[in-house]
Amino acid sequence: MHADAMAQPADQRRQRLAVLIEREAAEHGVEGRGEALRLLSSLLSDAQAALRSVAGSMGYTDQSLASATDAGALVGRLVELAPSLSAGERAVVVRRLRDAGLAERSGSGAAADSGLSAAQTAGLVAALQHRGTEPVDPARVVQATIRLVEFVASLDQLVWNTWKAISPESAIKRGTPIRAALEKYICGEDAAASSLPQDLERLRQVTAALTAAVGQAGRQFAQRHQQRFAPAEIERAARDEGTWNVEARSWAKYEQLAAVNDVESMQLEIMAAVAAYAEALLRGAAATPPPR
Repeated sequence: MHADAMAQPADQRRQRLAVLIEREAAEHGVEGRGEALRLLSSLLSDAQAALRSVAGSMGYTDQSLASATDAGALVGRLVELAPSLSAGERAVVVRRLRDAGLAERSGSGAAADSGLSAAQTAGLVAALQHRGTEPVDPARVVQATIRLVEFVASLDQLVWNTWKAISPESAIKRGTPIRAALEKYICGEDAAASSLPQDLERLRQVTAALTAAVGQAGRQFAQRHQQRFAPAEIERAARDEGTWNVEARSWAKYEQLAAVNDVESMQLEIMAAVAAYAEALLRGAAATPPPR
């Protein structure tokens, strides 16, 4: 064989060797063909012995050499290594097996490499509204979960601190802090399986109510302020006290109203409006069971 043939696939090398053997045998004719084949057999035996000698000097045995090309042995070795593989390494192995046609592809392609069950992957894909064929990366699932936990835990603290500040007497109270609820849930506490959805739903409702109430309360405050300080309203209040010197008494009425309309009183009024509107929304939401 020529040296460049070593770069060819094994099937092509075998075919080329067969052609060369047939060509050499044909050149020797029928009489010399037997002698040529015996010579070739002797050369192959010598080559095999030389290869074993080199392999032995490197610490390899006949069994280990056979195992290196035996599919069953290779699979067995992979199974032995599996417990020590990281999630990312597992994903790479599964992806390469799938590319080689040795692992089935899932319907969407997302579950093939994720290390998650089909049901878990389907739930994640649905929540993300993922319509592509890219597989789910388990390492990134963990990283995204860490970031989401930090975000939700911070939001949980901020929202309930705000609610306590604007409506300290409200009957709507915070449940288990989300970080603690998540810790109990992922560690297998049975009660957390039912309480976590309720805690998350309560956080969602309060966040939505406060967000909606800010815009609505601002509008209500502006309307009341406009009504209270409108010239026609002040003049009407002055005339109710008498019809003489209406212009001077209107100005005095304005000064009287402005004196009690300081920053602190306006802030309290706005906060009360936010709390009232949010409370109404929450009490309406409380009549609707949370989604499962």
